[in-house]
Amino acid sequence: MLIEFRIPFLILCLCEFLAGQTIRELPAGVTQLHAPIEVTGDGVGLRGHSEGSTLRLAADFRGAAAIIARGRNISVERLIIDGNRTAFPEPRGLPPYDKTFAAFHDRNGVLADGADGFVMRDVQLREMPAMAVIVRGGREARLSGVVVEDSGGLNGKGKNNATGGVLLEDGAMDFLVEHCTFRRVRGNALWTHSRYTAARNRNGVFSENSFEEIGRDAIQVGHAASVTVTGNKGSRIGYPADIVDAEGGGTPVGIDTAGNVDFTNYTGNSFEE
Repeated sequence: MLIEFRIPFLILCLCEFLAGQTIRELPAGVTQLHAPIEVTGDGVGLRGHSEGSTLRLAADFRGAAAIIARGRNISVERLIIDGNRTAFPEPRGLPPYDKTFAAFHDRNGVLADGADGFVMRDVQLREMPAMAVIVRGGREARLSGVVVEDSGGLNGKGKNNATGGVLLEDGAMDFLVEHCTFRRVRGNALWTHSRYTAARNRNGVFSENSFEEIGRDAIQVGHAASVTVTGNKGSRIGYPADIVDAEGGGTPVGIDTAGNVDFTNYTGNSFEE
């Protein structure tokens, strides 16, 4: 089953009401996206069909992300996002110091833009040209059971440009990322970052996530405070070697810090190779 959306799909109405949420269920099969699905409002959920739902970026897709969430208590669950990376081969570097990744990179997987109480679970993202997930600001984001594979872009020299993984930026607070899997991510897999003018990310937990073949950092805590990094494991960090951005200072490590990360705790993490 192939469905195409050629205009922004604004989810305001509902198909089902469960646990105080308005649930919109996607159709079964593959849906070709030409523009973002926008999930807005309070207490709105987007859920894949029980027989499987895949959102695939069409070659003419234009927009910040396959799914853009703005509001309170929004959930995205039980679906696949295929970024169709080979259709978007143009190189791109790092954003300038005064721009967010959300503003600089388009064709991301999911963008939670200032969304409080955002929940994402049991979602697979693959072949993303830029970031798999960006949480920009907001409070109490919860990501669980997310799988990211074969994602991220390259710069003009064929090196990774830090994209491909899950990023919390611009003052995200009280967040949790747990039991997520990252495989073959070109850039940083799981990290926090903010523009120098923005508030630091605060009061977060990265717990029990796994990483395999990451081209930059598996975990980076940057411009943040009171973050707990616990029980994570990984292997083959800095692979494949030919995309490592050594020239740009992107030396890959299992766990990295950047800037002021006071009151941050690292415990029980294990990395090899």
